Amino acid sequence: TLKDELQEALSQEAKLRSLKDEVHEERTKQMNELDKLKEELEDLRSNETKKFKALKEELSTKSASIETLQDELQAAKQQTALACEEAKEARVAHASAEAQVAQSSKDVVEAVEARRREQELAVPSFD
Repeated sequence: TLKDELQEALSQEAKLRSLKDEVHEERTKQMNELDKLKEELEDLRSNETKKFKALKEELSTKSASIETLQDELQAAKQQTALACEEAKEARVAHASAEAQVAQSSKDVVEAVEARRREQELAVPSFD
């Protein structure tokens, strides 16, 4: 009958509205979830950007420290080379001084010997 068909149509309309409301509610939930995920993603990007900047600054600082250490190492190598050269010169000067002392000692011994011979020749022997 027409009344039954109308009742059936109204019942289906009510079901469709209910389904439409459920779909709308589910879509709203999904949109809210999507918004939350977008916010989380933005927070993660922001945090990663901050971490990247911090790491970049740390790298820059460490690079500067490495350059400073390399400069200090180069200066220490130069100082060591200079000290070695000065030590070498000091050894040469010491060897020269030892040679002069040895020559002076030899000259003194020869002079003493010469003086002794002169005295022997100058003093008559009473044998």
